[in-house]
Amino acid sequence: MAFISNNQWVIPLLLFLIIAIIGIVLGAKNIRREKGIQQKARELGFFVGTQESIKEITNIPAFFLLTPQGSHVQFRQIRNIIKGRISDLDFVMFDYISKFSKGRINTATVLALPLPAEDVPDFSLAALDQFSSIHKRVIEQSIKKKSQIDYTRGKQVKFSSAPEFQKNYFLYSRDEQAARKLFDVNTLKLLSKQSSKGWGIACENGWMNLSHNDKTVKPECLHDFLKESTLIYRTILQQFPVSRV
Repeated sequence: MAFISNNQWVIPLLLFLIIAIIGIVLGAKNIRREKGIQQKARELGFFVGTQESIKEITNIPAFFLLTPQGSHVQFRQIRNIIKGRISDLDFVMFDYISKFSKGRINTATVLALPLPAEDVPDFSLAALDQFSSIHKRVIEQSIKKKSQIDYTRGKQVKFSSAPEFQKNYFLYSRDEQAARKLFDVNTLKLLSKQSSKGWGIACENGWMNLSHNDKTVKPECLHDFLKESTLIYRTILQQFPVSRV
């Protein structure tokens, strides 16, 4: 203790070393998860790409949609891109890495599915847990201020007849009436279930992006993630002919 008292420079050095060690451990853990996902994907017959990361927002592919979390989230990169087909649906799956204004890095697994028709309305659905309730306030403030940012253009769509859904999700769309047709009684019932909480969905530009709890998917949970995602996708788009969805 006397040494530390006489050498105050040791304290920041120790903090730096601790943070560095934590970063290395978390990085190694994520690499193992990525390799596990890739191996599981190959076992399921999916195509695993060259694994080159997309780090420039100007180079993002068409299937990637920015999540509606407000300007306090910055795009970092897309990596671990996997392509495949499940239940007669082509998909692209990837890890989306973002950075919050206070420095926290977040990685979420996203499933991108192509839309069956051009007339599917744009919408965004955000889960309202304790953390993402902050996102709700940011979005609402942006809408009130008529922000020019694309993902904040629109109107909140509320469902007084579905209090459980309303409590757990924030939905907005540029076309409220069209969005209500997608979020009919079957969609609201599905997303109101305890097991269906935490989904984030963005729909525009010919694609639908789905993520769960804004987290990565573990290799052993990959099949269930794909199954649940496609079920939500089909339920939301049930008004379209089955052959097109």
